[in-house]
Amino acid sequence: MKTRRCGIYSFPKSGNTWMREVIRGLFRANENINDVVPDIYEKGLTGQTLINNRNERWCFYKSHSAKELINYQGTAVTNDLIIYIIRNPLDVFCSQLNYLLKGFSPTRGGMQLGCTSIDEAKNEGLINDFFSAFIVFGTLMPYFHDAGSWMENARFWIEKSNNSDKVIVVKYENMIRQFDESMQPFLFKIGKNQADLRTARELADKRTNDGGKFFWKKKEGTFNEYLTKEQINKFISFHSSILELTDYQDYFNYNKVES
Repeated sequence: MKTRRCGIYSFPKSGNTWMREVIRGLFRANENINDVVPDIYEKGLTGQTLINNRNERWCFYKSHSAKELINYQGTAVTNDLIIYIIRNPLDVFCSQLNYLLKGFSPTRGGMQLGCTSIDEAKNEGLINDFFSAFIVFGTLMPYFHDAGSWMENARFWIEKSNNSDKVIVVKYENMIRQFDESMQPFLFKIGKNQADLRTARELADKRTNDGGKFFWKKKEGTFNEYLTKEQINKFISFHSSILELTDYQDYFNYNKVES
């Protein structure tokens, strides 16, 4: 029997681990998340084989790549389905900065970070320096070449989804607002149903609530707490085309703060 493969893709800090835990919950898999949906950068491509309600075999993997994996260690890879999670770039910035400042030493990848929390960065006036780098480079992790920038990562996958029915895009904001509806486009494809989803959400919520470096706030609109109107509008002016492509062109008009 063929084993189908599904890649869980996203730019870093966009909800990939949350989605992985949803998948683990859907299949009632009790093993470690890296055994069920392995991180390709740490655990390779092949995880546990999971059996769905139609007795089909599936395996899943995680990637942050700005391109589709078609070869792994010299072996051709066929993806039967790809789930791409996209999150608004300003919340990505905040989550990425929180992760870097809480999770790494003062120097990482040759960068001098200069503070120990995003709140400190805001209070000390350093957040504008970090945000200026994000506007230009689309990432705070330039050494993570495979992920590229938020802009190129999102562009590749949105354009691919427009030309391939095997790529399903899920917005992080919809996972927050309308969890069940956001999962429907791929739920049947992987042979699961609404009852499975209810259990999966409960399990995923329990497993993604550390409230610190990795899962932090787990909400939308965090950028309102850290960025000014001028900073938000500057990002919009630089990146209007990709915001339109990703359907975030009007999002910040309703979610930005007045400074």
